[in-house]
Amino acid sequence: MKKLIRIVVSLAVIFSTLPLSAIVKADTTNWGFDYDSATEFTISDKEELIAFRDMVNSGKSFSKKTVSLTADIDLNNEEWIPIGSKEHPFAGSFQGNQNTVKNLKITNEDLNEAGFFGNAQGAPEAVIADLTLENVDIRANHTVGALGGYMVTKTMNCNVIGDITITGTFMVGGLAGDHYSMITNSHVQGNEGSSVNGLYVKADSEGDNIGGLVGLRGEGNNLISDCSVANLKITGTRKIGGLIGATFLSNNIENCNVNNVIIETNASTGYALLTKSSMGLGGLVGVFNSYSETGHISSSTVSDIEFIIPENIIKSVTAGYMYGLSRATGGTTPDLSDNLVTGNFKGSNNAKDSAAGIAVHYTRIEPTCLEAGRIEHWLSNLKYYADLLLSKEITEADTIIPASGHHAVHIEAKDASCIETGNIDHWHCETCDEYFADEALTIKLNKDDVLLEKTAHTVSEVKAKEPTCSEAGHIAYWHCETCDEYFADEALTIKLNKDDVLLEKTAHTVSEVKAKEPTCSEAGHIAYWHCEACDEYFADEALTIKINKGDVLLEKTGHTISEIRAKEPTCSEAGHIAYWHCEACDEYFADEALTIKINKDDVLLEKTGHTISEIKAKEPTCTGQGHIAYWYCESCGKYYADEALTIEITLKETLLEASGHTELKLINAKEASCTEAGYTGDYLCVHCNEIVRKGTVIAKTGHEYVNGECIKCHEKDPNYINPEDTIPPLNNDVDKNNGNTQIKTDQHEGNNSPMTGVEVPYTLYLLISVCSGFSLLAWWKLKRE
Repeated sequence: MKKLIRIVVSLAVIFSTLPLSAIVKADTTNWGFDYDSATEFTISDKEELIAFRDMVNSGKSFSKKTVSLTADIDLNNEEWIPIGSKEHPFAGSFQGNQNTVKNLKITNEDLNEAGFFGNAQGAPEAVIADLTLENVDIRANHTVGALGGYMVTKTMNCNVIGDITITGTFMVGGLAGDHYSMITNSHVQGNEGSSVNGLYVKADSEGDNIGGLVGLRGEGNNLISDCSVANLKITGTRKIGGLIGATFLSNNIENCNVNNVIIETNASTGYALLTKSSMGLGGLVGVFNSYSETGHISSSTVSDIEFIIPENIIKSVTAGYMYGLSRATGGTTPDLSDNLVTGNFKGSNNAKDSAAGIAVHYTRIEPTCLEAGRIEHWLSNLKYYADLLLSKEITEADTIIPASGHHAVHIEAKDASCIETGNIDHWHCETCDEYFADEALTIKLNKDDVLLEKTAHTVSEVKAKEPTCSEAGHIAYWHCETCDEYFADEALTIKLNKDDVLLEKTAHTVSEVKAKEPTCSEAGHIAYWHCEACDEYFADEALTIKINKGDVLLEKTGHTISEIRAKEPTCSEAGHIAYWHCEACDEYFADEALTIKINKDDVLLEKTGHTISEIKAKEPTCTGQGHIAYWYCESCGKYYADEALTIEITLKETLLEASGHTELKLINAKEASCTEAGYTGDYLCVHCNEIVRKGTVIAKTGHEYVNGECIKCHEKDPNYINPEDTIPPLNNDVDKNNGNTQIKTDQHEGNNSPMTGVEVPYTLYLLISVCSGFSLLAWWKLKRE
């Protein structure tokens, strides 16, 4: 628990240092809730960007409103649905604020008007500015560009960089597919391998109007200035330009640059011959249509351009390092005198403004069914070479790859519908894209000959519906479910947009609900206004800020919980189960998740009661403890001095100390004799009859003979010789016998009388004195004990 508290406190300290915006994240599902009243909107993350996109695509045009990006956003290469469509265009301004949108990906090959924006039509007021797109992968149908597919809005300071792959069928550009209005200071710069591609799919989807910046530049006396394209391969059938595929009606190009760009046409021989008047490829513009004296190209530069044009169509193609074809009133062509062409060039041998003496590079062309192809080779001064260094000369015949012949596929007949054309039974050669009526391929058809026009609509009438405050209504209309188109009349002569049939919801009938503060056990809510008719909620009395029902709620503050561990009851004290307690609301819970609420009494466990034994008193002995009478509980191990258990005591307080040996008696004492050892005696406790201290043995004293008899026990000395029975010696002698000193008669000169006393040696007296002292000392010590 202590560890958990420390973690919670640490997190609280960390979060207290964060700004509120980092802790409380806006509900992006409610982004743009103030659409009707606000004119400024901000987007800070991917979720808000998607919410904005979905509002536009559901019919909110943002006309005369500005949306601003406040941070970089990574789309993570997830499938992107463009912002705006033909039915619901974006009509506002979008400010990128120098931020970047990364990893844009679209892979819907049936999608028209594809890009970050699908359809933007805010001109002349609106502008899309200061935005960078990094890493773009788009594969769609027609009108395709990284920033936008169809754009009628000013474009300023917008860039496309990184890995770039953009593919469509016509009107395809690195920045925009089909653009009307001003473009300034905008750039497309790819990494190695980046490309813009126009694919020939069918008639009207021919891979034309392909440009590094813009595919098709619409009419309107508009200006493109200070723009550039670099490091890109641009491929299509016709109207292909490093900057713009084709321009129409009085477009002006100023101070623009194209560098390190490959421009390639993939047109077939028949297609190039049929469209020769528009088969233009240009380093800057493929086909420049001015139709006015105001259209011009000035102060622009083209450098390091390569044209790749199949030899079999080279006579049908017009290529130029500034522009390929120019279509102007009275045959007037643009003045290029103040433009610059620099760097290394290779490719088309009929490109205008090229440097003299250049070696033309011909890429490999695979043979078609009926036309020969060619190997990769170089042409210089009418000679053919197999290498760039012009060291290996070959003949023109060596460059040719024979035709392969048709490879036809049988296409079965298909009925047309109101949304899709059909076709007759036919054979199609995918290699050369030619059509035949018979399997032998002898009856050639035009592509249009095999197609069947769409059928009439299948409509249903939808009756009018009145709107309510919670639900929009609609007028009466006719709807074709097959193609999802709407009409105002049964004859289907008046076509409508889906939004045209809708009727706005009516006004709300609201009641104000006062704010309520939350508690730890009960949720609260903010002040709000509620319409009972439609069950919708609003944050203001004017009903301009719509909110979800969940947005009015204020979460319970949450319990302030303490965990109380279980306590077993005892004899004298109640216990309780484990439980969790909120001090704020004084509520009790049986589990840590607080899902099982309980009463306070539910946690208690009753006392168990004592299990008592009475212990009788026991007197102490000399060596053993005794105790008083007491009562003992075996359950809780407590001691009491009374049967009522009112006086609790300790075990020590029940004990009576041993009395000790207080009165001793000497027993078994024995005096030592001449012939037997003695014993000092044992001390016996007169109360417990226990011998407290053992005695010691006293050595036997030995005989002391005087005149042949022991003076202590009166035993005769067996070695004694009576002097009367012997002649006394001339001198006094001391006879030592058996360890005893025998005093014989001492006769002195001049005195013949015998001794009347006994003379004892001095050492014997000293020995007897020492033994007596030790005996007295032992007796005194024993007495003390």
